[in-house]
Amino acid sequence: MSEWSKKSAQTFQAIKDERLVKDRKALQDEELCKRLAPEIWQELVNLFKQKCSEFNREPGMANTFSFSAGMNDFLVTQGTEKFKAKFNSGSRQIQFDSSTWNPHQFGLEIRVADGRSKPELVFKSNPVELESFANDHLESLLGIGQNSSRY
Repeated sequence: MSEWSKKSAQTFQAIKDERLVKDRKALQDEELCKRLAPEIWQELVNLFKQKCSEFNREPGMANTFSFSAGMNDFLVTQGTEKFKAKFNSGSRQIQFDSSTWNPHQFGLEIRVADGRSKPELVFKSNPVELESFANDHLESLLGIGQNSSRY
């Protein structure tokens, strides 16, 4: 064996091993996402429901927000303003439609972001913090917050 063949074989094997590790992680991430996506969706639904309810209990704010939810969607209204979400469990995508946000329609996905170990709500490659996301959109419906942002 030559020095070249030995070194090339080692390099080739290292690349194969690295690819195998990445493929295994991708499969594990995919399975984890399939299993946890419905829980993450439900967490988002519950968060919006809770925040609407809390706001409506503030003095003088009764019935400011209306919240309704189905199995894979929810709707928040404030007067004539609306914020809708629809979850596609197969693709793990959530599509949003907002009367007060720019752009009015946008999507997020549930996946394992680069450098992370568990599934979460992601916009492009950036994890989305659920609490801030909910606050931003509810404040936008109230006309007291920004109506565009990083999502």
